[in-house]
Amino acid sequence: MLNLFAALACMLQEPAPLLAALRGTDAGAAAAAAKELEALGKPALEQLRALRSEVATAKLRTRVDDVIGSIELAHPGGLMLAFTRGNELASDLWIWRDGAELQVTRVRGMEAEPTLSPDGKLLAFSRIPARHDFGPYDILVLDLATGIEKVRDAGWSPRWSPDGQWLAVAHDDGIALHGASGEPRKVSSAIRRSGGVHWSTSGRLLAARSANAIVVFEASTGKLLARIDGSPDQTQSLYNFSLGETLVSMVSGNAPHQWDAYVAPIEAGPARKLTGQTFRDGVTALSPLQERVFSLQSQGEDCAAFMLDVADGTMREVHASAEPRLEPTWSPDGRFVVFVTADHTIQLLHAQSGRSRALAKMQPSPTRRRCAPAVWFGNGRELPAVRAAK
Repeated sequence: MLNLFAALACMLQEPAPLLAALRGTDAGAAAAAAKELEALGKPALEQLRALRSEVATAKLRTRVDDVIGSIELAHPGGLMLAFTRGNELASDLWIWRDGAELQVTRVRGMEAEPTLSPDGKLLAFSRIPARHDFGPYDILVLDLATGIEKVRDAGWSPRWSPDGQWLAVAHDDGIALHGASGEPRKVSSAIRRSGGVHWSTSGRLLAARSANAIVVFEASTGKLLARIDGSPDQTQSLYNFSLGETLVSMVSGNAPHQWDAYVAPIEAGPARKLTGQTFRDGVTALSPLQERVFSLQSQGEDCAAFMLDVADGTMREVHASAEPRLEPTWSPDGRFVVFVTADHTIQLLHAQSGRSRALAKMQPSPTRRRCAPAVWFGNGRELPAVRAAK
């Protein structure tokens, strides 16, 4: 009963006095107001966002961001994850659906490279028959509502287009695009043993790694737009990359454990190094508006998550633990990033505030970089139906 009264009190609480206390000079009152605003939740968001746009000091902006971050993390608008659980010999795929977990595959093999369609109804993935099999692998599509699987191709790195019309699959000699019906369409033969297929946020561009370069195409026509050197000055090799509309972020360096984060224009222009300290392992993800790079890095035994400013390279630590070999995922609106910590916990990070929330535990297979979680952001849509494996 007391909890009910407390909830009603929060519902009836007007944000205005709390906002005044939040922006005041009394630190104790500001901290108390922050807690009450967080408890008030979504009804306070509009006024908090308005306050943030008005404030002039960095200290107050940080204070407001922290409250907004707490509320938005608790109410991300619907969220679903697909991730692996298993051991060194076999792994299966699980779905986390706003807190509920369901196992959706149950085979004696190794599932990897999950990717959720934009409507959240289909899960594409690769099935590796044995631990040391180097592929190509069967690429399957699972209807989450019915549990029906279909083999679509053999290759690597399946990725849905942002509109859900195409599933891209990497081959030894290019990329195949699978539509709802008919034969797949080959995008290009300018790729050799592709690694890491990526779509731009708009779906206009498609890119893949080919040897030591990033090859970028116009997705609708397959026209080659750029071949970006993955080894800038004083580096020898490309480790990984992510794709934006006009930029790529990439990790390049001198193997085995001397890497840096770079950004490079898709059109002509040199790559620019963002990091000032070389790291041992790491991956990056470029934000949808290309103003930030989310970077997971290891330094010796320490591994952490950082946010890098594309304009000036400013770096801030946003989490003290990270798995530096599993790719992170930005939400389409740029508010959130999903990544994995060193103890295999999937975290939802609020990009502006740096606050995070633990979602689920996963167990990567030995394929490591092939088992990063797939993420579906609902943005207020109804959560798709999911049928558990029998």
